[in-house]
Amino acid sequence: NAGYDHTDYTYRNRSDNAQTARPSAAAGLVQTTQTGEEREQKINHSLRLNLDYDLNPEQRLSLNINPSWKRERNRNAQLLSSTADNGLSSSQRGEQTRDVDVRVLVNVASYRRTWAKHEGRELTAAAGSVLVEAAVPVTQTLSSGPLPGWRQQLDVALNMVFAQLDFVQPLPHNGKLETGLKVERQASHGTADLLTLGADQPERYVRDPARSLAYNFREVVPAAYATYSQQWASGWEAQGGLRTEYTRTQGAVDGGQGAFGLDYLGLFPSLTVARGLGRADSASGGTRPQKLQFSYARRLERPDFMQQLAVPLYQDPRFYRLGNPALRAEFSHNLELGHELNLPGGAALTSTGFARFTSNAIQQLRAVDTAATRRAPAAGLVLAETYRNAGTTANLGLELTWSQPLTAWWRVQANGSFYRAQLQTNAPAANARHAWTADLRLNQNFQPTPTLDVQLTAAWQSASLTAQGRQLANGGLDLALRQRLFDNRAALTFRVSDVLNTRRNRSVVEGADLSASFYEKPETRVAWLGFTWFVGASKAKPGRIEAGPQGGGGFGK
Repeated sequence: NAGYDHTDYTYRNRSDNAQTARPSAAAGLVQTTQTGEEREQKINHSLRLNLDYDLNPEQRLSLNINPSWKRERNRNAQLLSSTADNGLSSSQRGEQTRDVDVRVLVNVASYRRTWAKHEGRELTAAAGSVLVEAAVPVTQTLSSGPLPGWRQQLDVALNMVFAQLDFVQPLPHNGKLETGLKVERQASHGTADLLTLGADQPERYVRDPARSLAYNFREVVPAAYATYSQQWASGWEAQGGLRTEYTRTQGAVDGGQGAFGLDYLGLFPSLTVARGLGRADSASGGTRPQKLQFSYARRLERPDFMQQLAVPLYQDPRFYRLGNPALRAEFSHNLELGHELNLPGGAALTSTGFARFTSNAIQQLRAVDTAATRRAPAAGLVLAETYRNAGTTANLGLELTWSQPLTAWWRVQANGSFYRAQLQTNAPAANARHAWTADLRLNQNFQPTPTLDVQLTAAWQSASLTAQGRQLANGGLDLALRQRLFDNRAALTFRVSDVLNTRRNRSVVEGADLSASFYEKPETRVAWLGFTWFVGASKAKPGRIEAGPQGGGGFGK
């Protein structure tokens, strides 16, 4: 089988940022502001080729090939202002254009083996690769003033290969053993050339060797796991496992931090114990009306590619992001104690107490680039954003979920989490900070007619802690309608995201060296009309409304 997708979206975003800092005693207190109006176009072509071949009823080979091409065109009109205690002030208008070209090729081959005489026994193997090539030219033009125009040419190549083997063996008395091996290798390299306007040729951009760099990065991660699970007729069930991973990272940044390398071994045990309470219901597959469960797991969260990309990505003339190739994974201990209650009439209530303790926490940090600020003191502050393993976090709280049909045509589901978040950075003389945080979500499904589905979803997230300040509250309301047609052979869907246009990204930085506020309003209120025709045995199902297109967010965001 084969498939092809093409999308072409255009979004408009608005941003307002302000910073206050004292980069030097001579400059005194400096205040800068940036406002921007951005037009962002995202174009995507994606091809899917899948081949499945049954060697016999117990063995299957599969091959999946997925090439894609993505292009992003951004134009951001800016106003940059600066005032300082020493009397220096400036105001400039600018325009930044970005034309991103990304090509991705994903190849995966897999093998599956089952045994008719041993139900539940299964062997699977897979191997594949991901190839990425990206070219990101960025041009910044500015009116006359202290900040000069520039151009950056970023070229990135990524090659990731992996192989894995998994085996499932049923055991007597409802037991099961699962084991597996996996190895993943990632290699990337790239260049980031900064070009400035020539002094004798104002219209010609010339490469600046002092501010250009090249990097290479390699990471190998072998892993293995084993899990044993068991169920008993009395309602008890348990699962225990152990996973181990070894990480080895090497690389260098020419013109930057130079050579780097790190390696570490991690062990990740997990345990789940559960007990079904009440009388088993044979009509529902032997489930019990209540369930009590305790679980523990040690996990890791690896940094993503953009967090490790060791080249600066300029968002405007006074703000850039720089990945950290030496970033380590963060490790966490996760504990949960949960209770499930299923009531007559379809109502269900789940409550879970949880605790999560994280070390080597990956944090986003902003600071004044004093060297860049000194090059053009009248232009104001230049900020750099990067990532560090910046300390520990502890989250303790409660999560509640309630689901119930109120009438034959109206069903409600609500869930929320309430927890105390504590963050301790490893900066000198830093104190632990804590705050109460809440996430709420209410989903209502209506069926006014036998073929019409209506879905109304409200979500809200309170302010939360960051390493240097707070991410402010955010929320919105989504609406979707779906009319099933031709005996469920087709469906017409209308969806509006962020109906009240309230979703925005706001954050503040509060520190002794830097105070800043950041505001971004993406174009989140989007209407979408779609028609789907189902072929073969598949049909449109009540209550299932496919997701619409997502909002903006370009390369490096």
